Amino acid sequence: MRGKPEQKRSKQFNKFIRYGRFTLFISLSFVLLLSFWTFHLSPVQEVEQHPFFNKQDSPWVIAHRAGEAIAPGNSMTAIEMSHEMGVDMIEVDIHITKDDHLVLMHDPTVDRTTDGTGLVADYTLEEFLLLDAGYHFEDLNGEYSFRGLGVYKPTLREVFEKFPDVNYMLEVKHTNPAEKHDIMTEKLWELIQEYDMQNNVMVSSFDQKLINKFEEVAGDEVALGTGRQIAFNFIMAHNFFVRNLFQPTSGVIQIPKENRYFNFFNDRMIDGAQRLGMDVHYWTINDEATMREMVDEGVDGIITDRPDLLIEILEEKGLR
Repeated sequence: MRGKPEQKRSKQFNKFIRYGRFTLFISLSFVLLLSFWTFHLSPVQEVEQHPFFNKQDSPWVIAHRAGEAIAPGNSMTAIEMSHEMGVDMIEVDIHITKDDHLVLMHDPTVDRTTDGTGLVADYTLEEFLLLDAGYHFEDLNGEYSFRGLGVYKPTLREVFEKFPDVNYMLEVKHTNPAEKHDIMTEKLWELIQEYDMQNNVMVSSFDQKLINKFEEVAGDEVALGTGRQIAFNFIMAHNFFVRNLFQPTSGVIQIPKENRYFNFFNDRMIDGAQRLGMDVHYWTINDEATMREMVDEGVDGIITDRPDLLIEILEEKGLR
């Protein structure tokens, strides 16, 4: 037979369990209500679109590094080829030279894509332009067909001069020297104004601080991309059904198809972006099957090393 102290403890324990269940029920109900409210009922404010993001009836064909599978990436040759085939946008990467010229280069060093070695920031423009940008490039047949042909990576100025009618995605690389960030953003804005490219470029970077720094000098005159942190916030909000907690800062969200944890190519992402008035672009898509899926799902842009293949698919579907 239980003693009174034990009976008292038992009653207290049972009371604690009942209270705990009640508290858990209330907490779960609150979470469910919050999720329902944020996902369905809370007001959604669409982002104000920049004229750069004029809607098309088919996805933007965006040539990654100017079409890195068809010619050496970020080279004038690749830009010429992508322009000739009629891509909708050319994505290029921006680094700065020792003497403060903006040049097209993805890596902070020249080793991987040219016959030179060392940091871009240690080259003068004259030295940089002498590098063979076709030296390491293997074409689709595995041949070094651009080596020794005078292929080079140009200045952004030359690109604007030769192809002012093109839409560009300008990725300011976060691997540039930190002490050069201010002069880079200032020079970029000066070039955009000089060539009247305000409605023909979008400035982006993995580093949101660089985007913000450019916005400080350019205001709302130029379309902006989203940095890695903003893209992460978008993905998490839509993966965990609290999409209305995400506040857009740009007219576009650019994300990969997937990572090792999540699939980002789904209706939650696509519909979630478009209901906010944002374009959704996926990178870097090079296989035909995924391109076809994305076209059918109505994504706004596909960033690819194979713009030729994507154009073929769109033409086959009667979308170009």
